[in-house]
Parts: sequence; C-alpha cells; structure tokens
Amino acid sequence: MKRLAYSINLLAGLVTVGVGIQSMDAFALGTLAFLIWAVSPYFLAALLTKCVKAQSSTLIISGLSVILATSGIFLLIDAMYIHSDAQGALAFIVIPLYQWIVLIIVTLTLFIIEKKHKGKLCTTQKHL
Repeated sequence: MKRLAYSINLLAGLVTVGVGIQSMDAFALGTLAFLIWAVSPYFLAALLTKCVKAQSSTLIISGLSVILATSGIFLLIDAMYIHSDAQGALAFIVIPLYQWIVLIIVTLTLFIIEKKHKGKLCTTQKHL
C-alpha cells in the first residue's frame, strides 16, 4: 500500500512540474519557488507515508495521497488548459495551500492514531 502512495505522489509531483515548466514563458528563480511550493504537499504526503506504522494510518495516508494527487492534477490542468485565463497561474499558489490545510488536519489525526497504537510518528530509535 505504501508503494502505491509513493508512486501516486511521485506522479503528481512530476505532472505538476511538467505543467509548470511547459506553461512558463522564461525561466526565473521566482518560478522555481512556485514550482517547489506546488510540489511541497506531495513531499509531505510521501514523508508521512514513510513515517506511519499502524495499518489504519497507512490506509488513511494512502487514500489521502490518491485524493490529493487526483484532485490537484485535475484542478491544475483545468486551470491551465481547460478554463485558461489570465489568473490561471494562481493555481500554483492556491491548490497547494488547500492541500496543505488538508494535510495538516490529517497529520494531527495520524499523530493521534499512532499515539493510540503505542507508536510515535517518525521516530528513529535504535534498540540495543
């Protein structure tokens, strides 16, 4: 299940970067910052996928990865190509903002679930 979540997040990140590069007029560092912001929710979702240990947490983050990726790609393609207008590039700011809000809420939920299952979210303890 974790492989599916990793694959979905990677695919969504690549599509987002591809759409961003294809739609920019000239390369600039500001544009690079927007692209990093646009793919940042997918990086957090992949990190959360790596960190969770409980089966219910894995199912939640995998489902969330699918939902975030499909909705993010759909909204981005809709804003850039289907209903394109002068404000279409604002999708690179607004979509990740919504994704971050959802991810923060789900991260708090995952923290509670992992705590309940006597695990800790993203710990690296060495057993002697």
